[in-house]
Amino acid sequence: MAGERNYASGNRRYDQGRYESYGRSARTGTYVYGNAVENPVYTPERRQKVQEPKRQVSRQVKRNRRRAARMSRGYAVFLGLSFALVMAMGVYYVRLQNNVAAGNRNIIYLQNELTSLKEKNTTDYNAVMNSMNLETVRQRAQNDLGMIYASPQQMIEYTNPVGDYVKKYEAIPSSGKVSKHK
Repeated sequence: MAGERNYASGNRRYDQGRYESYGRSARTGTYVYGNAVENPVYTPERRQKVQEPKRQVSRQVKRNRRRAARMSRGYAVFLGLSFALVMAMGVYYVRLQNNVAAGNRNIIYLQNELTSLKEKNTTDYNAVMNSMNLETVRQRAQNDLGMIYASPQQMIEYTNPVGDYVKKYEAIPSSGKVSKHK
């Protein structure tokens, strides 16, 4: 290895028995200034692999290794059942998602139908209200059906003590007061 850098001996080169320095002189302590430093040449020493003799492995150790590498039946059954359970849960989840999507589509369809029915009802109500004239109704009631206005003697005013409506089970008394108990 003449002329090559040997890292085991520091920053020196061994060349036919004499030492040279790469930066400082070994004897004088001088230093080489500058930014251009020579790259050291390094060739790693080759080491020869020493082959160890193969140890004999007993039959029991080989059998134990094979047994450890195998999967037991119980573990295989456990893995199979776990896989089946996970797959069943995945299929169930996809079905639920599909049902939710179908429900959403049905809700949208029903909302559209409700909107169209409300529009139709509003249109029909406006048509009926526009076609009805109260004067025409009054004339038809008096002329065709023979109805007349009530006289003031026929009108009885009464107070309702219970609520906003009255169910009439018998004639209203002439005093106009309805008792609370009936």
